[in-house]
Amino acid sequence: MDLDIVLPIPASWSGVRQRRAAAGEIAPTVKPDADNVEKAVKDGINGVVYRDDTQVVQDSKRKVYGLTPRVTVVVTVLDAEPAQGMKKHAA
Repeated sequence: MDLDIVLPIPASWSGVRQRRAAAGEIAPTVKPDADNVEKAVKDGINGVVYRDDTQVVQDSKRKVYGLTPRVTVVVTVLDAEPAQGMKKHAA
């Protein structure tokens, strides 16, 4: 699972600072915490995209400033046998 967390650039910043933020030259060391966003996403898609979040065995995330705030989630199915058999998902 890959998360791309894009935070809004503060409107109160100068034009130069806003352009630097959009170019990735300023790190968004502000809330929300990337780990909390990741947990919310995993909890939200649990039982929808996968049966249980224990199935997530590889992930990455990045938090940046951008012109359009959003969270992009990419889930990739790995071609690997699970350690434990998964019970059938109840509909």
